Amino acid sequence: MFNTQLVLSPEGELAGYYRKVFPWRPFEPYDPGDRFTTVDLEGIGRVGLNICYDAWFPEVTRQLAWMGAEVILNVVKTTTPDRKQELVLAKANAIVNQVFMVSVNCAGPTGKGLSLIVDPEGNTIAEADDDAPTLLAVELDLSAVEHVRTHGTENLNRPGPNSTPASRPSSCLSTKAASTRPPGPYGPPTPKEPPVTTQPSLTRALKLPSLVLFGLAYLTPLIVLAIFGVIAETTGGASPSAYLVAMVAMLFTAQSYGRMAVAYPVAGSAYTYIRRSIDSRIGFLAGWAVLLDYLFLPMVIWLIGGSYLTAQFPDIPIGVWIVAFIAITTLLNVVGVKVADKANYLLMAFQLLVIVLFVALSVGTLVSTSGASALVSTAPFFNDTSSFDKITAGAAIAAYSFLGFDAVSTLTEETIEPKRTVPKAIMLVALIGGAIFVVVSYTTQLIHPGGVFDDSASAASDIALKIGGQFFGAVFLAGLVVSQFASGLAAQASASRLLYAMGRDSVLPKKVFGALNKSFHTPVLNLVITGAVGLIAMFLDVATSTSFINFGAFTAFTLVNVSVIAYYLRQRRSGTGSA
Repeated sequence: MFNTQLVLSPEGELAGYYRKVFPWRPFEPYDPGDRFTTVDLEGIGRVGLNICYDAWFPEVTRQLAWMGAEVILNVVKTTTPDRKQELVLAKANAIVNQVFMVSVNCAGPTGKGLSLIVDPEGNTIAEADDDAPTLLAVELDLSAVEHVRTHGTENLNRPGPNSTPASRPSSCLSTKAASTRPPGPYGPPTPKEPPVTTQPSLTRALKLPSLVLFGLAYLTPLIVLAIFGVIAETTGGASPSAYLVAMVAMLFTAQSYGRMAVAYPVAGSAYTYIRRSIDSRIGFLAGWAVLLDYLFLPMVIWLIGGSYLTAQFPDIPIGVWIVAFIAITTLLNVVGVKVADKANYLLMAFQLLVIVLFVALSVGTLVSTSGASALVSTAPFFNDTSSFDKITAGAAIAAYSFLGFDAVSTLTEETIEPKRTVPKAIMLVALIGGAIFVVVSYTTQLIHPGGVFDDSASAASDIALKIGGQFFGAVFLAGLVVSQFASGLAAQASASRLLYAMGRDSVLPKKVFGALNKSFHTPVLNLVITGAVGLIAMFLDVATSTSFINFGAFTAFTLVNVSVIAYYLRQRRSGTGSA
């Protein structure tokens, strides 16, 4: 028999439970539990659980902090005078681990009352004055946890880094070491007791620059050149206008994603937002629709990258390139988000270098042939061969270039101060990506006015040869390949996190999709599954594979915009404010 703490979700469903590891001997005859527990509550955060006497052992709170707990809920039934010492312990545990501590004691006449809520710096947020029945209602800003760990207690002391997985003592990472319990009145553990085990969690390691680069890598800024011919042909030579229209529409959607990221700072992106703000059944359907986007987008990216290389090296089958793409990206993503982040920096740097060179060579060509005045023109935005209908049709195609700004939200649980960082990153990705698309399409349109090409699919490559010769043509091809690799790296990471969120919610089999590797703290099986799906690229063409993406992406965009309205109405009805 165990002393067990239950946690119910806002929907009234069992979200998790914890069996007390340290019974109060000799007064508590129950069996000890065999593991520490954290529970992820959507829209709230990660809560660590412990019961009464557990709080007297600093190792318990530290272990829960290592597991990513932002709030630790200590439920007690203290009827003895040592309640005053428990209040000191609550503040001490909060300070040294930089977490919120909620110490809840039963009221009189059974207990001593004096419940307490403490912030990560040890300050009392709310407390009961005596043992009378009392309701303490406060709103916890969980971003304060990462803020204190980043800037220090009172902006001075920073024990927080010791609570991150990267800096754990190696002995504390093994289940054998974890089974050695602190000394106490109950004595050492008996040989029959199972070891204390922990559940791995996603590691918070990403800051704003990393998130923005991740989103830009997913966007693939070079895509503006890859599809320039198609959009210029559709718009009648007004491709920058098409990108401006698409960017305005996407900024509204980006704002919706930002609002939802603040309301529900957990992994899952559109699936989580729709499930929590509208209905779990609609969220279930949306999750499957979004999967079409997230699962098949890496496949399309690898297929396009393989096509570029096959065109350059026709003797090598496209399947070889696709397998190489999948193997390298999967390996980097398995090792961890920090390694993938560093690879993204290098890949994005080269991609942006190619874009800068393309624009610079375009400008140089214009100035040398037509003078500086040729750099300023309204023709790329509207001309005799373009029309409003053509521009809006081109905007529908240009909107596909923005697919991926939302992927930033799938890394919420790996982001430092996500409520502040994720919304900013989403908007910055949409703005920076849109600005790149407009500037590049404008200069390219100046080099080739109008929308008539011998082959619209290879228009940008032909222009690269025209402005930079054979050498830059080769560099441009390398840039296209690198951009596909960087995009595939980001797309696979996002898809694996979506599968993880759905598995954690038991929408998909939890043992398979909701599991994290204990060594790397990444959803390895999900990454392998995403890579396996990518192998289908060897049997499909780009047109067929992109049809899956279009449906899933725009279904998600539409429902996320609706979810903001639903969330606002729900908050208004409950009287807790607006989104």
